[in-house]
Amino acid sequence: MSARTLSIPVAGTPHKLEARLFAASPDRPLAVIAPPHPVYGGTIGNPVVRTLEQAFQDSGLSTLAFNFRGTGEFSVGEPSGEEEPAKQDYLAAVQHLSSSLPGTPLAWLSGYSFGSVAALAAAVELDFPRVLLVGPPFALLDPALLAAYRGELTVLVGSEDEYAPVEQVREVFGMRPHTRLEILDGIEHFFFGSSVQVLAKALTRVLPHPEAHRAP
Repeated sequence: MSARTLSIPVAGTPHKLEARLFAASPDRPLAVIAPPHPVYGGTIGNPVVRTLEQAFQDSGLSTLAFNFRGTGEFSVGEPSGEEEPAKQDYLAAVQHLSSSLPGTPLAWLSGYSFGSVAALAAAVELDFPRVLLVGPPFALLDPALLAAYRGELTVLVGSEDEYAPVEQVREVFGMRPHTRLEILDGIEHFFFGSSVQVLAKALTRVLPHPEAHRAP
């Protein structure tokens, strides 16, 4: 698969989002991926975002990773660390697929760190059935948002994640129905160095085999 750079407008605003699309074929299901906090330099160049892209692609999916407004090379607007603008950006990315890849089924919403909050907010808005969260930061994760989501959650968190304390993670996600929780031993929030390889292996365990996405 080769990458295409997209410019995605955010409805009702002058903002535009830079996005990277890897599309295997028009009928191949797709995963959307949001990066970390835009105010602190989170972009689709982040190694965790790249690892998510590769894992979804290895699972037989196309991928769309996008930058929040005002981040990356080509996004337009003022970066915001608030949930509502992040949700608007995520919804814009999803909605743009209908014009750039008409008829393409959407398989996963996902995000890393702050991007996972945006993914969950968009999933609640869309009543979307399947979300993958990597390192969701508890200080930014509104309990009401989590309570409002009724779909399937897959959550990957490092045991040493300073923004998602492991005991709190187990308390919040461990007993939630329709949730798969993976605690990555010895891994911190930023997945420095070889930690992304641990994440990559974990993703192979939680994502479906490529054959599951092929048409009969």
